[in-house]
Amino acid sequence: MGTIAPTKVQIYTYYPQNFWKFEYEKVAYTRFMDSALKEELFESVLLDVPGLVEHLFPDSLFPIPFSSLENAVLETHWDSRQKVWKVYGAVKPSIFVTSAKPGVAETDLATFFNTISETLIEVSNSTEKSFKLSIDRRWVSNSSKSMLWGHQVKRKPDICLANKDKAATWHSTLVTTELKLKASDANDAFNQLANSACTIFSTQDDRRFHIGLSICDTSVRVYVFDRAGVIGSSHFHLSEDASLLIRLIAGLTLTDVGALGFDPSIKRNDDGSRTVSVAGVDYRILKTLFISDSIRGRGTVCWKASSGGSEYVIKNSWTDVSRLKTEADIMRMADGIEGIAQLIAEEIVHDNSLDNTNVKDYKRMDWYDKLEVRVHRRLVTTPVAQPVEYFKSKKELLSVIIDGIEAHARLLEKHILHRDISMANIMIHRPSQGSSNDTNTSSAEVQKPSTSVVASKRSVVSAKGILIDLDYALITNDESGKETQREADATGHRTGTLPFMAIDILMNATEGEHQAHHDIESFFYVLLWIMLQYAGPSGIERQDLDIKSVDTFKGWIHGRDIALIGATKWAIMSTVLPQIFEATVTKFVTLYFKDLVPCIEELRQLIFVRRNQGFNPTHEAVIAILRKHMLMLPDDDKWSRENDPAGYGPVGGKRKLETFQEEEEEAEEDPLEASPSAGRNKRAKTAPSRLIPTRRSVRI
Repeated sequence: MGTIAPTKVQIYTYYPQNFWKFEYEKVAYTRFMDSALKEELFESVLLDVPGLVEHLFPDSLFPIPFSSLENAVLETHWDSRQKVWKVYGAVKPSIFVTSAKPGVAETDLATFFNTISETLIEVSNSTEKSFKLSIDRRWVSNSSKSMLWGHQVKRKPDICLANKDKAATWHSTLVTTELKLKASDANDAFNQLANSACTIFSTQDDRRFHIGLSICDTSVRVYVFDRAGVIGSSHFHLSEDASLLIRLIAGLTLTDVGALGFDPSIKRNDDGSRTVSVAGVDYRILKTLFISDSIRGRGTVCWKASSGGSEYVIKNSWTDVSRLKTEADIMRMADGIEGIAQLIAEEIVHDNSLDNTNVKDYKRMDWYDKLEVRVHRRLVTTPVAQPVEYFKSKKELLSVIIDGIEAHARLLEKHILHRDISMANIMIHRPSQGSSNDTNTSSAEVQKPSTSVVASKRSVVSAKGILIDLDYALITNDESGKETQREADATGHRTGTLPFMAIDILMNATEGEHQAHHDIESFFYVLLWIMLQYAGPSGIERQDLDIKSVDTFKGWIHGRDIALIGATKWAIMSTVLPQIFEATVTKFVTLYFKDLVPCIEELRQLIFVRRNQGFNPTHEAVIAILRKHMLMLPDDDKWSRENDPAGYGPVGGKRKLETFQEEEEEAEEDPLEASPSAGRNKRAKTAPSRLIPTRRSVRI
């Protein structure tokens, strides 16, 4: 086993016409895996890694010597003469899978694992009196009535290890397991585990990695999903490798949850609240604002947090080490720029005095150089703001977008190009009178966290638009004004919103050179997408039509060939005939936004039609159009969801969804597990950057 070299999925040049006929040697992508997830994990799967189970769960993690654990299990549950497990017969899941009664195989396997787990806990307690489980856990099969997953997930894992004190949900799941009839079904099991891992990362905001198991006939594999991709173990036999199975179950049962992938730097208090420390200051987490819906990449999580009587945003992410300047470096350069979020503090998250990277524990392994390296960082920023779709009127929406474009121009004056304009990165800040956390205040002037709490009554003033997320911003010129050499792209897949990508970038028309006018084009898409998706203010999504099902927009979200997506988009956007654009795009704008169709058409003519004449749009020209139409709008739209056919009113045939108020009430009841950006279908916005054959500047 020690001589077997791990197999990494080979890197292939991408050819659209035969890509979907291609099967990897180790992972055949099938119908079981979400299409966006396939693209995300492209070139990032390392399989047949020897010694992975021993590496995950070394002897030092167990409360008593592993030999004592192993002997206790073998003496109780192992038939040494037959060489089989007593409680699981010959350990042939196929016997149960083919049973006429559904769920038998899953139930029996969960019972088998629980039986061994109970023995491990019992011998640990009797040998080491001080031993105490950090979380009492149990194995649950999908046939159990206690496995409650909610309406948003169509499929449950076959078996999961979950918190014993809570109902089995994605929030309480620790480990997922897939059970298959044949050893040849390992690919399907992997794909289902990848879907489960994505759901875990999208649900649990305190994850460093996730462990998934596949049991195909008698063949067991262990997979570790983290922000660099997937590492899979060599397969082993349920009975013939009994010692390895005991180590695996002991590791999953007895160790601290940090060994199962949870972040030990997030402290849970006795009252159920959570605290994180950044640069020596403790912050109380108030609410989860955003969770990235991906496995591979930055894995960004944003929390609303408080310290010293003030509120902040904490950004938790895994950044690529190849970046010459970190987001914090660029935020310091942008310090004091109006309309840009300001940096309060930063740190690299440490684990046992070491930098917390996804591969720090693997450095002594001979396959270390095959892994992508990401560093765990936290930033504390101000102000706390709302997503752009929570505007209160159309006039406010245009004002916020104008603020964002002006902030983008101010960044350029400091030689900083944002490169990641999307709905997720334009926010609405509603400052209060007397508030020190304003968007044109430098970080040196912002009130720092302290131990005193000062309560003051503040009246709300007008909303302001701000830009966030400078993680992929680019320094265009040095201090002398000389153009800097563009650094190589960070490795790995980056998730985001494909509809907002500039056409030139999609088509690689500028050889990957991201320019200012590409970001201006993205501002256009943000406004257009809001007009298509939202029935009114305050984040109310339309209910009369799933816009992503319309052929025009489906091609902007899903596709095997990004260049083809760009070409299709260009054909629609660049037409000189407004009638064509109206028939394919603006006729789908919701009723609430119909009076902004002339604004969108005027912007389209400026940004796309005039491009054929060699003209690139400027900040000033776009702002002038937006301001002209903004001044024609009333301060109060007098919109009512009850009377809007695209909203929540009494119109037949509309989809039944929770209201915005209901989601807010649920979030108030459990702020630590509230889902971010309620109502967004985030997986639909994940885009396939890894399908592009060159490592150019694609920001999705």
